[in-house]
Amino acid sequence: MADRNIRSIARKHNMQKFKTIFFVFILGVFVVSQEKASKTIVFKNVNIIDVIQASVKKNMMVVIAGDTIDQIGKEGKVAFDKEAQVIDASNKFLIPGLWDMHVHWYLPEHLSLFIANGVTGIRQMAGSPNQLIWRKQIVEGKLIGPRMSIASPIVDGRIPIWPGSISVANKHQAKEVIAKVKDFGADFIKIYSLLSPEDYFTITEEAKKQNIVFAGHVPYGVSALEVSKAGQKSVEHMGGILLACSSDEVEQRQKILESLKTYTNPRLVTHLEMSIDQQVVDTYDNNKADILFKNFIENGTWVCPTLSILDNMATTDKTKFYKDPRLQYIHPYFKSIWKLSFDSGGYHLDAKVYHKYQQIIKRMSELNVPFIAGTDVGNPYCFPGFSLHDELVLLVRSGFTPIQALQSVTINPARYLEKQSSLGSVNIGKTADLVLLDANPLEDIRHTKSINSVVFAGHLYAKADLQKLLDKVAASLQK
Repeated sequence: MADRNIRSIARKHNMQKFKTIFFVFILGVFVVSQEKASKTIVFKNVNIIDVIQASVKKNMMVVIAGDTIDQIGKEGKVAFDKEAQVIDASNKFLIPGLWDMHVHWYLPEHLSLFIANGVTGIRQMAGSPNQLIWRKQIVEGKLIGPRMSIASPIVDGRIPIWPGSISVANKHQAKEVIAKVKDFGADFIKIYSLLSPEDYFTITEEAKKQNIVFAGHVPYGVSALEVSKAGQKSVEHMGGILLACSSDEVEQRQKILESLKTYTNPRLVTHLEMSIDQQVVDTYDNNKADILFKNFIENGTWVCPTLSILDNMATTDKTKFYKDPRLQYIHPYFKSIWKLSFDSGGYHLDAKVYHKYQQIIKRMSELNVPFIAGTDVGNPYCFPGFSLHDELVLLVRSGFTPIQALQSVTINPARYLEKQSSLGSVNIGKTADLVLLDANPLEDIRHTKSINSVVFAGHLYAKADLQKLLDKVAASLQK
């Protein structure tokens, strides 16, 4: 749903200018050498948020050697060299680095905005060759930015919604998708809305045979239940879920399939989902919904609701976004197309539908459906790094407990990515991606914004360093 983003506006309103700006950005990428940790870092008297056990370990010592958590224990029970950098973290709280699991970001010199907000990992949901380069530069310490899980280019139907997508119009092309994704070097296949049911199942069957993850949208012609049973790893934006919970699902889906047979303008088709959800919101069937959600649990289907963009779309007074102080970190051209997308009136989600989404999220959380949090950064007024903290607040407003919200950006992404042995919690032997907070997020999830410092791959960014990252981005946009 929410991938109806800046690319459509740019293409419709001076795409050449967008391409020129993007090309200049790529040529002008400043390469920042990320200073390697030269000595041991020790957090003294720190309170550790245990996101696995949902508890707080009080007044602990955490010793970081290189890029690894080396020791955890009470004072006097751990040893470290005299040259260690000891930080008094009394009355502060240590959490794992955060992950934004739904991002569209294309400006490398602004990837530091994620780190400045404690976001040490992102899942790029529309892959490009440049992202693979940036990931390598980050690992090499030549670029400041988060870890990345990178999708394939979008895999869509015969007339794709977005340029640069892999177009699939028949079974033969569907069978070629796996080879194209492997050649690209993606971590997973990004499924999109206009794939026909036949092509979707051809792709997913081959992906399962070759043990390749596929994730993304629920195609319009396929039910959310079928997607779950097919093994799709995640469902984005709450797409297809409301329809799958409707007693009117069969009739509405038939209408969709008929409309897809003759479509020629993909931009018109993208309005299908919102209009359908408006039609079926009153036919929500609790029993049908619970069957779907239990299948999500049984089949390991993760939900990434991206409430940040949905909340923006459902907000009646769009003018408040135009005064957001975080706009100082966004390029003027993007600011203009974000505003245009709202001013045009087309970027709208019915408030009744959005409220129903929130109720559905509450029910899924009660049943322990697995969640990962994402924002749809790149879309209007979803800010790199900043908006993940907004997402946590929105999840709590929708029925999550603070620990459930925190898990959705820490241990759950690690589990989703099958990296829980190295990421996602504060434990000995894990990679030292950490965020030190001035207040307890389990008391108020908004406290994730109270960032005192960030450790990324063993490198300490104190509060002043984080501000410098922000200031550098803001200053670059004043030139």
